[in-house]
Amino acid sequence: MYKILIKLMVISDKLEYHFLLLKINIFLIIFLFCYYYLILIILKKEVFMFATWKIRTDYANAVDMFDKVSPWFKESGARMTNVTHNIGGDDNTFTIVAGFESYEAFGKNDDAWASSPEWWQKMQPNFVNNELVEAVYLTELIGNIKGATEQMPVWAHFVFSHPDVDAIKKSFEIDEKHYMSNGASGIAIHRMFGDRNNQYLFAARFNSMQELGKCMDASQNSPDYWASHKDYYANLNIHLNYNARVIRRDIY
Repeated sequence: MYKILIKLMVISDKLEYHFLLLKINIFLIIFLFCYYYLILIILKKEVFMFATWKIRTDYANAVDMFDKVSPWFKESGARMTNVTHNIGGDDNTFTIVAGFESYEAFGKNDDAWASSPEWWQKMQPNFVNNELVEAVYLTELIGNIKGATEQMPVWAHFVFSHPDVDAIKKSFEIDEKHYMSNGASGIAIHRMFGDRNNQYLFAARFNSMQELGKCMDASQNSPDYWASHKDYYANLNIHLNYNARVIRRDIY
């Protein structure tokens, strides 16, 4: 009888142990499901469109404008705001960029501007000392950039046109392999609207201008890269090439 009781106790302990493991596994499954569900929600709320204003002004005015508009963008629903200093094409200009989850969100922001005399009065001194070069809206056609880098990046920008959208998308595979293996932290191709209708922006992100330059050196010295793009480049028209350094940035 005693031996039977001992065996029953051992079985009971094993059952409790397995039941505990089952509860732990169920908890982990629920936790992982909630975690990945949250990630999906966050991804769905990524930036969908960018509103950009390229201006010709001095450094101090560009930074002051950013300091004034960034809180406004945050309050009116933007996901991020930055200002870049541009070199190359449109040399020594600045671009203020605001990212939104939708055109509706951008429209809400624009409505807020239009109905705020105080905002225009606040910005008036800055407007005196700048020239608007262009206003462009961007929506991503294809890309692999899913979030911001820890440090403020630099960008290589190529504004271009091409008659075949499918060819543009296919070119991404070649460029992604080339740029990512030569120091880029992400690339994207955007449709452009506003002052550059029917054009596209190729953007490659780097952690430093030195890394950007290293990638450009690799491009210039890679016959295989140019050969792989031969047919695509036959119908490609590059309108503008410039590099942009992010000098201020807020992510909300």
